Amino acid sequence: MKYFIALIILGIIAYLIFGPDKSKDEEKESEKTETIAENVDSFTDYATGKTPIYAGQAMKAKLYQINIDNAVKSFQMNEGRNPTSLDDLVKGGHLEKRYILDEWNRPLISGVSKGKFFVRGIGRDKQPETADDWVISYPIRSTN
Repeated sequence: MKYFIALIILGIIAYLIFGPDKSKDEEKESEKTETIAENVDSFTDYATGKTPIYAGQAMKAKLYQINIDNAVKSFQMNEGRNPTSLDDLVKGGHLEKRYILDEWNRPLISGVSKGKFFVRGIGRDKQPETADDWVISYPIRSTN
């Protein structure tokens, strides 16, 4: 038993001395960071200095817009009127609650303005009415 314990201790010491080279792991991690930075730089809009939405968020935004569009049209057909908010769509069973958040998981802005029902995603910069927003709007239908 003593020899077995001594052998294990020698094995641990040998591993610590001759084990994997951590500097290679650090080099690989550094290369990954540089590659990510290069990729982000290649997507930077040099006119504005901002990085546009990543593909995942862009696809998610498009999916949300399609679902909201379908819900508005369904609401108009079934209710015979226009929604005044996203809550109308959710309460009416036309839209799942998860679609009232934008691609960054922040609440979407919705309401009626200038004769239109609108939905706005405020984008990555978290500021409404800037270049990275997306907006969909629907003319108010008459209730005749």
